[in-house]
Amino acid sequence: LALLPDQEGPVFCASVSPDGKIIASAGYDSTIRLWVQVPGPAGPLEELTKDERYRRTMLEGQGQWDLVREIKGHTNIINCVCWNSQSNIIASCSNDNTVRTWRLDGTCTAVLKGHKDDVRSCMFTPDDKYLISGSWDRHVRIWRLIDGKCVQTLLGHKNYVWCIDVSQDGDYI
Repeated sequence: LALLPDQEGPVFCASVSPDGKIIASAGYDSTIRLWVQVPGPAGPLEELTKDERYRRTMLEGQGQWDLVREIKGHTNIINCVCWNSQSNIIASCSNDNTVRTWRLDGTCTAVLKGHKDDVRSCMFTPDDKYLISGSWDRHVRIWRLIDGKCVQTLLGHKNYVWCIDVSQDGDYI
C-alpha cells in the first residue's frame, strides 16, 4: 500500500510494471506519472540512527514512491494505463478518443486513432505484438504495434465497452 502524492485531481488508473519497479498513474489532469520506490536505510536496525529507524518504519508501513517523470500528450482525461511484458512501453487511452504508446523517457511512439468516443480500456497481448482497446463507441479494436494499424474492429456490443482483458495465451479478449 502506498500514497502517491502530487497528483492533480482524481486518479482514474494506476498500473504496476510487470517487473514491479515502476508505478504508472494517470487521470483527470491528462498526465501520466511514473513512480519508483524509494529504498529505505540499509543495515541492522540496532546500527541505524533514530532518524533512519523512523524512516525505515515509515517506509515499511506504507511504502514510499518518488515521482520520476511526468508524461504529457493526451488532450483529455486518461482512463487507463498498462504495461507491455518487458516493462519498457506504456500504453494509455483517453477521452480524447486516442490510444498512445510511450517509452519510459516520455517519448510518444504511436498515436492510435479510430475510436469515435472515449477510449476506456487498453491492454497489450502477451506477445506485445498487439494492443487491444475498448471504447464508448461500442467497439473493441486490435492494433498491430509494429505499424500502428487497426487490424480488426470487433463489433456487436450494444452498450459502452468499459473494460477489456486478454487471456494469458492471447487467444481470447
